[in-house]
Amino acid sequence: MKKIILIFFLLLLFTRCFSQLSFNDSPFKMVIFSFGVHQNIMNNPGFNDWASSNYNRPITNAISVEGDITAITRNYEFGVHFTDSAPYGVWSFYAGRRLTPIRSAVSSYLEFNIGNFSGRFKNLSPVNYQPTADQQGQDLRLHYDAVYLGLTSKNYFNNLHFRIGKSKGVSFNPGFYFAFGYEPFNEGSWTYGYNVADDSDPDSPGTIFNSVKIKDIPKLNSFFMDAGIFIGFGN
Repeated sequence: MKKIILIFFLLLLFTRCFSQLSFNDSPFKMVIFSFGVHQNIMNNPGFNDWASSNYNRPITNAISVEGDITAITRNYEFGVHFTDSAPYGVWSFYAGRRLTPIRSAVSSYLEFNIGNFSGRFKNLSPVNYQPTADQQGQDLRLHYDAVYLGLTSKNYFNNLHFRIGKSKGVSFNPGFYFAFGYEPFNEGSWTYGYNVADDSDPDSPGTIFNSVKIKDIPKLNSFFMDAGIFIGFGN
């Protein structure tokens, strides 16, 4: 609760937000790569009680890494956002609308997000579960995945903007964001399994999660919030 109050205080404090600059001081037609840290805020009494009563393991939301890639036009932005699962994370596509004047001290966008909300646990397993033959001896993990929709307030502080280079270089733009997420379809599911190499595309090898669905673990809350600070660097 204290974290939520602090975040809302910050939102009120920075109500007058404005828009970021590229290396040549243009406020649009640019691509920004951002990274920073974030904190997920989510209340899961059902799942937390399950984990505590069966495994005596409290679930905590750790501060972890976040980042995105943003393309900015005159009044709009588009991009991809992701956060590390610690244990909860997201990846999403988004489109945003500039809320403030083109040239200001700090910028503000309102974004619509659609993507995947996830939970990743290495130290939990279904109660009384008997591994299948192919799962014997594997590094088994418990996963949760759900489609989510969200709204994000993203803000860049131009008065802290700085550049490295003379005729060519990189611009740096710090900022913060605050997001609300909702899983509208209530189709979030638990799966239990292990990662295996995916050789279906030799030019792009990866991994797939070989798993089975689990139905007797409480689902996570349909609502969550996320807040973070970042620094973006662009052209």
